[in-house]
Amino acid sequence: MEDKRIALALHYRNLQESELMEFKREALKAIRQVASKQALALIRGKKVLEVRPRADWDKGKFVTMIKRYLEAKLRKKFVPIYVGDDATDEDVFSVLKSGASIKVGKSQSSAKYYLNGVNDVGLLLRWLNSRLPTKY
Repeated sequence: MEDKRIALALHYRNLQESELMEFKREALKAIRQVASKQALALIRGKKVLEVRPRADWDKGKFVTMIKRYLEAKLRKKFVPIYVGDDATDEDVFSVLKSGASIKVGKSQSSAKYYLNGVNDVGLLLRWLNSRLPTKY
């Protein structure tokens, strides 16, 4: 379980295959009981179930808010680069029109670009780092 302050994530990547069906059945049963009474939404991700408020708020709106805040505060334009591999990252991919939205993996996505896997993320970060000025 991961406490995300306004959300709760139930990760199951380390479960044995024999435990998976029962875990999902029981977790979904509990989540549905609470979610219907508390206006919560269930988001299914990559080996994770995330429960969060149904309010009009997601990762895409959060990234947009941070970009606007930084540009106003620092009086500079930013080119955002967002890399994600999960269904919960699609909110960002769909709203990030300027900059680079990068999906890790080849599944259907709103991202502009794709990387084959986690190793390629490391290569991308090293490449970007090699092009940064030494002084900001």
